[in-house]
Amino acid sequence: MEKFKLALATDKAHPQLTKDDQILVDALHKAGIHPTAAVWDSDLNWSNFDAVLIRSTWDYYLSAKKYLDWTAKLDHLKIPLWNDSKIVRWNHDKAYLLELREQGFAVVPTVKVIFESPNQILQMMAECDWKKAVVKPTISGGSWKTFVISSNSFPELSYDSGYELLIQPFLNSIQTEGEISLIFFDKKLSHAVHKKPAPGEFRVQSEFGGKDSPIDAPAEALKLAQKILDSVPHDLLYARVDLVFHANAWLLMELELIEPHLFLASNRNAANNLARAIQNRFVTSSVTKKFHQYQIETL
Repeated sequence: MEKFKLALATDKAHPQLTKDDQILVDALHKAGIHPTAAVWDSDLNWSNFDAVLIRSTWDYYLSAKKYLDWTAKLDHLKIPLWNDSKIVRWNHDKAYLLELREQGFAVVPTVKVIFESPNQILQMMAECDWKKAVVKPTISGGSWKTFVISSNSFPELSYDSGYELLIQPFLNSIQTEGEISLIFFDKKLSHAVHKKPAPGEFRVQSEFGGKDSPIDAPAEALKLAQKILDSVPHDLLYARVDLVFHANAWLLMELELIEPHLFLASNRNAANNLARAIQNRFVTSSVTKKFHQYQIETL
């Protein structure tokens, strides 16, 4: 019998969830959890659910304030959100990379600027001695408004004045070797994948022709990823750590804690592992609620 009602938050483009998340649906049913796809910015009564799991809310960056307000609403309703609103607020702006770099972690060199003009970008690249760079908004997803820039090739940038941007050196190793994603549940490694862009591309997402395949996590990559996650002072149901190998070292590209694609299809145990982690949270919270109710009744 399914005891717990779980909303799987998604966006309007994926009202029935992604194929990968549909694998999780089956695992949740087996774990005694009733999952329901729920578009995050719809008029749903969220109080009908015992908890909300963020999944493919892949348009949140287009309405970031509205998205943060939605997480605050769930807090007000006392509906558990995984990962929770504190994590969402911190992780939704990629400037967190600067914080992690300041803490001493190996992060792809990153500079934050307030956009004024294309010449400003070129000047910053010259100051950093970068011949080629990647420019992206601090709040974005799916390579939205992400451009590769060099002094010989400068695309028209669709940024308004005052736009907050990140500038990073273009790493050739991404095109030649790709990048890896390490997926964790409860800060413990579940599985890993290698992602390779299409020839001539730098973006590894499947919509740009990228391919992924399961791998064993390299020891040094896992060591870095684990240290980064252990430094996060919050509970994490799930996490995806994206790394690139460059100049004989692993570097953090992104720490995905909101709505990462978890590559559940790449590992036969992944969906069940996540479902059990969710089940444990429900059981623990249920026991806690019963204990508090008992205390009230016996006062």
